[in-house]
Amino acid sequence: MKLTKKIQLIQPRHIYAPASNENIYGHIYLPTSLITAASILKKGGIEVSIIDENITPDYELSDIVGINLLGAPYLAVVREFEERLQFKYNNNYTLFIGGQIVNGLTDIDFENLFSKRTINGNIFKNIFIFFDIPIPNINLLEISQISTYELIPDKHLRMYLKSEFSFYLSQGCKYSCTFCSAIRTKTIDGVKHLVKEEYRDISIAIKDLEFILEKALFFKINKLKIYLSNLDLFQSPKELKEFASKVDQLLSKYRIQIEFRGLATVASFLKLHNNNHKLIILLKKIGLIRVGYGIDGATANVYKKTRKPQTARMCLDAIRLTSEYSITPETLMVFGHNNKEDRDSLIKAFNFCKDMLLKYNSLPRPHISKDIVPGNDGWNMKMNKNIIEQFYNDIRLFQHLDFTTLPSEITHPDDDFRKIVSEYYIKICELPKSLTKYTKPVDYNLPIEEQIKITKFNENRYDL
Repeated sequence: MKLTKKIQLIQPRHIYAPASNENIYGHIYLPTSLITAASILKKGGIEVSIIDENITPDYELSDIVGINLLGAPYLAVVREFEERLQFKYNNNYTLFIGGQIVNGLTDIDFENLFSKRTINGNIFKNIFIFFDIPIPNINLLEISQISTYELIPDKHLRMYLKSEFSFYLSQGCKYSCTFCSAIRTKTIDGVKHLVKEEYRDISIAIKDLEFILEKALFFKINKLKIYLSNLDLFQSPKELKEFASKVDQLLSKYRIQIEFRGLATVASFLKLHNNNHKLIILLKKIGLIRVGYGIDGATANVYKKTRKPQTARMCLDAIRLTSEYSITPETLMVFGHNNKEDRDSLIKAFNFCKDMLLKYNSLPRPHISKDIVPGNDGWNMKMNKNIIEQFYNDIRLFQHLDFTTLPSEITHPDDDFRKIVSEYYIKICELPKSLTKYTKPVDYNLPIEEQIKITKFNENRYDL
């Protein structure tokens, strides 16, 4: 039996943050998924401590650690952690890794990327088994996060609440866009695995939100900026309406302003507009100020090949109507799909972003499609085995899979296509009010001086 039932949970320093220094903070953003994990472990009887390296870069590293991976580029962080743990504890350590990207890793990935001391922490029973604790019957959607918020020192919580932060409201998406690595409907080995959006217990979520409001007022913060976790904000109108109605009641009780933003598909928005436009008006009332629409191309051919449930006309209508509700739309443009696009489609994508900005003040937010990311369709294709081997051989290359990062030879092997994708991506990034700060892939074949220049260029270029 383990003598200790303690785990240290780490939010890693942002990969584009300045080098660790007590006087230089990294990206200040409430680690919502880490807080969710901590709440489950605490409920099951495990003592938890939370460290955010963006605020506290220097700390005593425990021998039992869980780390939150924010995306594929952070897989190299796991290797660095293993090296630190190995140096300090030899083989007497255990490293759990969690986060959305971990769901896309196979057993083979774990074998190739990490040692046997690294365990999938997304499977919570692994952690309870490790601590010799009976596996509790805990529903992720019915867990309050208040006890974990209370672990965060007031100084740090105040910093989080003064910045935008994410609020966990739902998970999952019924659509099956090929490049998406989130929890969504997928076809694996010819079998379609349907996923539907699932909401947290809304009464519990509202209590969590009320705790945050009370803390904000205690800190004399009069406005909160909240990013809702939904993959498709308008996908489940019934649950969304219940949440919005209860937020409306909260705001009548507390003198505080909330600005919400979120992501949505144009299909779900148009359906809601046609069937229940009063809900959109209610959302506007409680503070919904911005919606990012997954436009992700501008031609019927691209939408068909990426399984986007929309047309260019639907995209234009959603942006126009959102603007008419006095809610700011975002043109979220994931483009540059290998073997699915050409110069003509890229030009149309650029022109669409430009036109929507000029006509409806739709803020451009471009990203580069990365066809082979753990969890998306490309990662599971046998034809991509040689490319995946390159990631196994040099884990640092996962940085190239950042959706803000310019295409590289490993993500876009065709030289001509890579150049035109880069050209039009930068053009959209340079449009007025564009929200994306593009980053560069670090080429480890370059002289060290050039690698340092690229790293310096990427510094502080955080995505939304």
